[in-house]
Amino acid sequence: PFTSCYDFTPMYLVTDEMQEHSTGYFKYYAAGLEGVVDSLGNMVIPALYHQVNMLDDQLFECEYDWDLCGEGGAWITIAL
Repeated sequence: PFTSCYDFTPMYLVTDEMQEHSTGYFKYYAAGLEGVVDSLGNMVIPALYHQVNMLDDQLFECEYDWDLCGEGGAWITIAL
């Protein structure tokens, strides 16, 4: 369960016209790592990553923390 001590940031997509559009997803930070929840507070991506970026409305790229990976940062793509 999430509590008010978590830091949430709205996620946006930028269109070809360079306009930001709200996505209904929020990046959250827990213990220095990032994850994603939807507008209802359901966990979409657990806070396991050093960085999470939204590529489109159903595609995210996530970077493992250097210390967790052991051989430097590694990126993965998560499709919903």
